[in-house]
Amino acid sequence: MKLCLQEIKAGIEDSGSDPLAGMDGATKVAEAIARRMFIDEVGNKIESGQRRNGSSESLARGLEQLQKLTSGFVHHYTGDVLRSLPPLRDFSILLQPTPLQDRMLQELAVQLRHTVLEQETIMSLVCIHPFLFSGSKVSKIVSNILPPSDMEEVMTNRDPAAGVKTNFVLNLLRLLQTGTSSGSEKMLIFSQNLGPLLLLQEMFLTEFGWRKETDFLQLDGQLRLTDRLSIIERFNNPMSGVRVLLASTKACGEGITLTGASRVVFMDVLWNPAVIRQAISRAFRLGQKKIVYVYRLVVSGTTDLSQSAVYFQVFFFWYLFFVFHARFVRSTSAWVVRLDN
Repeated sequence: MKLCLQEIKAGIEDSGSDPLAGMDGATKVAEAIARRMFIDEVGNKIESGQRRNGSSESLARGLEQLQKLTSGFVHHYTGDVLRSLPPLRDFSILLQPTPLQDRMLQELAVQLRHTVLEQETIMSLVCIHPFLFSGSKVSKIVSNILPPSDMEEVMTNRDPAAGVKTNFVLNLLRLLQTGTSSGSEKMLIFSQNLGPLLLLQEMFLTEFGWRKETDFLQLDGQLRLTDRLSIIERFNNPMSGVRVLLASTKACGEGITLTGASRVVFMDVLWNPAVIRQAISRAFRLGQKKIVYVYRLVVSGTTDLSQSAVYFQVFFFWYLFFVFHARFVRSTSAWVVRLDN
């Protein structure tokens, strides 16, 4: 940091003896060096720390430096007003994939090992239900990942039990409909992709006889503003018969109130902690009268699990540096995090 500041000063001095005459050049030099400093001291450290084999120390130091640089003009809201709300119960549910899912995920991890983005996208869908593989673009590239008999099952089987996440959602809905809170609790289900939401619609019809617009609703980016407002109002209305709202994470992640929900389910594992917190805050916000239960569905032995681990590592250090104002100090043998009083 000191070295970069010295370089900025040297650049300003070299730009000319007259401060006014050299202002443009000095500003350009200072901005270029500041950009390089930010990339080296913050961006690269945070990025390298988030990799699967990255260093947690690198991640922590990058976040600490970011907190130092932004503390003078970034205000952090501590959330004191939320203390008046009912409790928030946040769970990460580790699920064992079905045999078919397990075979598909292992084969996809091998065949798509050189295309990380495509691998994570298709594996995320398969973790929800094998049938979602058939509607993906990647399926045209790796259509022969299993024997023909297994692939026929993948393309035709829409049984909720074939997917560990869909099975969890439907079992949870059954419990809510038959338990002591029967009919009084509503569920908000988030997904990054529309495919899982459409598949859940079919399952609601076949398993429960539920129909769209009567028993469940869907909120996504394709709707008009007036339709979105109508759906939100109907879902939040305790007198309506709507039980579930299927929501696109991108379209419903922020700016709307969905306090009608007391159960929130994430079908995908997201990298960005802020996106998840914003989505949870649709239900856990002023106006909520019930305890909010959050279920983050994670499939063991997959990229779901590694993404979830990275998420919690990022969130942990973010909380230390931006909420508790922690800092790195040097001990006798290593760098440690210190919480100041």
